[in-house]
Amino acid sequence: MGRKTVEKGISYDDEKGLYYVLLPAGTNADGKSSKSYVTTKKITEARKIRKEHLAKKQRGEVLPASAETLAQHAEAVINFKELKLQESTIYGYRNILKNYIQPYFKNKKIQDVQARDLEKYILKISKKVSLSTVRKHMDLLHAVFEDAKKKQIIKANPTDLVCPIKVEKKEKVCYNETEAQKLLKTIKGTSIEIPVYLGIFLGLRRGEVAGLRWEDVDFEKRTITVCNSRVLVGKEIIEKKPKTAKSQRTLSMPDALYEILLQEKNRKPTARSMAESSQRSNYVATTRSGKPFRPNDMASRFKKHLEKHGLKQIRFHDLRHTFASIAANNGVNV
Repeated sequence: MGRKTVEKGISYDDEKGLYYVLLPAGTNADGKSSKSYVTTKKITEARKIRKEHLAKKQRGEVLPASAETLAQHAEAVINFKELKLQESTIYGYRNILKNYIQPYFKNKKIQDVQARDLEKYILKISKKVSLSTVRKHMDLLHAVFEDAKKKQIIKANPTDLVCPIKVEKKEKVCYNETEAQKLLKTIKGTSIEIPVYLGIFLGLRRGEVAGLRWEDVDFEKRTITVCNSRVLVGKEIIEKKPKTAKSQRTLSMPDALYEILLQEKNRKPTARSMAESSQRSNYVATTRSGKPFRPNDMASRFKKHLEKHGLKQIRFHDLRHTFASIAANNGVNV
């Protein structure tokens, strides 16, 4: 006769001598009914299995099966985050997804990913990237699994069972006043003179220096308003607001900075710089040909300058730390 219903959710196949127990799991994200079957040889065992399953379902311990992969859910989460995060942050997330998560997990379903899988993933990528970058990978994965948990696709976030990645903070390196003065002497007349002055005297970030426009400089009030930043996203330079709301600020110009900016403002452009800079000449920090600095080019020129003059190696960003350190040593309130 084949399979025949014995009672709700339980059927019997007299040819195989097995009871089939229906285990409903509800409706998945696609609106489709999710269910599975288990078999047993005894009706009492079949009833017990179904009863326990329905009790778990009632308590929310049973979730609908989902065919969605980890990579698919990650992409959906990143697409939504695009509405509120900086373009540079989203670019970083997409790079992690495309070059690491997708190749490693391939078509693995998000419901099948366990803490052990993530630990193996960490071990593999840690051979290619720094621990701070591994931390970024885990931050993204935590957000992806947390979103899946809230949408009841998974019961628990597997990243919670993975030991946190501890990244040792690098000691901040900066110049003292003597070293800063020596740098200012060697930088005189070079293409990165203005960027270095803005870093040392105002503590501007690299992107803020590259994005500073003459309209942001008020020579009458002797102030500079930091409200624009130029950053490298992939191979493209984009303009955005500074790092945080507090980063949008108006600063007073020290005399040394005021004089060098006024001199730069009044400097007559050459025919070449006018032709090459066109409408982009409104930026304060430009190369000798009049083109606005690319943030990474500014940093590489700074590094080469330090090597050429035998000065202590620091990053361009460390000029910001130099500014803060010297200001604090001179009694300026934080």
